[in-house]
Amino acid sequence: MRLLHGLFFFLALSVLTVTQGLESKCEDLKLQKDSENVCCKKCIPGNHIIDNCGKDPNALCAPCGNDTYISDTSQKNCLRCTQCIGVMRVKVRCSASRDTICECSQGFRCGNEECSFCVQECTKGQQPKDRMCEPCPPGTYNDRLHQSCIKWRKCTQPDHQIIVPGTAESNVDCGPKRQPDQTTSPDNTPTETPSVGKPLMSPPYNSSILEESRVIAILVTFGLLCIMIPFFTILYLEWKRKTLDKPLGTKKAQTAEETRTAQPEECSFCFPQQEHGASSQTSMSSLVSEDKAMPLVG
Repeated sequence: MRLLHGLFFFLALSVLTVTQGLESKCEDLKLQKDSENVCCKKCIPGNHIIDNCGKDPNALCAPCGNDTYISDTSQKNCLRCTQCIGVMRVKVRCSASRDTICECSQGFRCGNEECSFCVQECTKGQQPKDRMCEPCPPGTYNDRLHQSCIKWRKCTQPDHQIIVPGTAESNVDCGPKRQPDQTTSPDNTPTETPSVGKPLMSPPYNSSILEESRVIAILVTFGLLCIMIPFFTILYLEWKRKTLDKPLGTKKAQTAEETRTAQPEECSFCFPQQEHGASSQTSMSSLVSEDKAMPLVG
C-alpha cells in the first residue's frame, strides 16, 4: 500500500514539475517515510543543499553565488574561490563547481601538487633549499633545472685519469692517461725526454688579454706623441726667436771684416794690370799731382 502511495506521489510530482517548467536541482531525491516530504542527499554540480527535506524538491538546492564554488554537493555551504596573488597567475578561472587553478610566473614553479604556493626555480649549478636556491657544494654539480646536486664522477679505472675537471654545472670527464715520450738510458732504464720542437710550458692563450695589451700600447704611444710634439715645437720656436734677436751691429761688423779680408785678394788679382805702360804712367802722374796739391801742415 505504501509502495503504491509513494509511486503515486512521484508521478504527481513529475507531472507538476513538467507542467510548471521546473527542474529539480537535487541529484539524489528520495521520499521521506511516513510523510509527504521529499529529502535530498546530494545536489547537482554547482549547487548546495538548503534544506534536506521538504515538500518542494526545487527548494532543497540552490546554486553558489559569485566568486564561490562547491565541490562536495552534499554540503550546505559554498567555498570562496582561491585568489592567485603575487608570483601566481590564473590558469583556469573559478566556476560554481570548481575552484580556481593557479600557476606560477616565469622563474618560479609550484611548490606542491595543488600549486598552492610557488618557489624559485633553480638553474644549472644550483639546488633548491627552503623555497630558495643555493649553489652546488664543492665536489658536486647539477646540469638540469631545479634538481638536487650530485657528486662528481670518480675515475676508478687504473689507466684512466681526469681529462676535464668538474664544475658546478658539469661532471668530471675521465680518459686514458697520456703516455710521455721515453728513451732508453745506458742502463736500459726508460727516461722521459721533452719532445723536440714543443715548448716545455705553453701558457694559456687569451685573446682578450692580448687585445687589451694592444689597446694600452696604442694609448701610451698616442700620449707620448701628444707630449713630445708640443715640447719640440716650443724648442724650435725658442731657437728661432734667439736667431732673430741677434744685434745688427755684429752682422755689420762681420760684413766689414769680410770686405777688408777680401780687398787684398782683389788688389792681388788686379796688380798685373800695372804692367801696361799707359795705365801705369797715368797712375803715377795722378799721384804726383795729388802730392803737389796737398798743403803742408806745419
